[in-house]
Amino acid sequence: MRGAGHPIAGHLLESLPTYFITAGIVAIALMRQPIGAALATGLFFGMQFIVAIGGWIFLSRRSRGWEASSNPLVAGEPRTSGINYWMIGLPLMILAFVQTGAEWLLLAQISGTVSAADTGAYRAAFQVITIALLVIATSEHYVSGPIAGDFRIGRADLAWGHHRRATILMLAVSGPFLLGAIIFPEFIIGHIFGPKFAAAATPLAIMAGGQLVNVMAGPIGAIIIMSGNERVQLTITFAAFGLLLACSTTLIPLLGLNGAAIAYAAATGFRAIAFYIAARRHAPAVATN
Repeated sequence: MRGAGHPIAGHLLESLPTYFITAGIVAIALMRQPIGAALATGLFFGMQFIVAIGGWIFLSRRSRGWEASSNPLVAGEPRTSGINYWMIGLPLMILAFVQTGAEWLLLAQISGTVSAADTGAYRAAFQVITIALLVIATSEHYVSGPIAGDFRIGRADLAWGHHRRATILMLAVSGPFLLGAIIFPEFIIGHIFGPKFAAAATPLAIMAGGQLVNVMAGPIGAIIIMSGNERVQLTITFAAFGLLLACSTTLIPLLGLNGAAIAYAAATGFRAIAFYIAARRHAPAVATN
């Protein structure tokens, strides 16, 4: 939806499941009914399914004219069918599945090695790190449109200018927090979740280091995707997943939560650096039109 020119609608649709789930839990609590794991899981996936169908209907109605699309700004550009537009999104969908699967893979490996309490502590540390992930995702979502327009008219130099300004903003917003998580991890996780979660203080510091590298690379995914190199991004993501799997399989039995954090940070840092190198190679900051 964001790529189709509806960023606000895309963000709203993404947030709706949270509102619906919260309303459902409140309603169940008011009826004084127990909330078990099965009910919570069903509520989560049910709301996600409803929102996914809503997003599909929204895009389907607005993509009916895509079959006759053409770009008047670029002379000689071939007309693109609506089917091709949908197929272009397939690598991005696979990308999202791989990244989400990597997070759950770590949790599954941890749960089979350490106690449930330590697994919960690691999950809490990861939730702290998602603050930085939110900044990165939001920046990429809002800068993707201008960057796509820059590439559309052959001005990769302007696209990299948008990237540079967004990177500075990302560092200003999330940099101090990530540095604090690296230097004072026990203080941060203890004050957010309580002293019982202090077991994940060191993992928090390690994962924050990996995310700091990610933030320093900026919204680099927008450069790669909007320049038409989404398959390159997918290839790098698979390589990072392989690195994560190798590190987690080796280090979690030896180091427990710290091993999982090292695997996460290594894969995150590798992906960010590889994305940046690939973007510089495939979409250099030069004007072509």
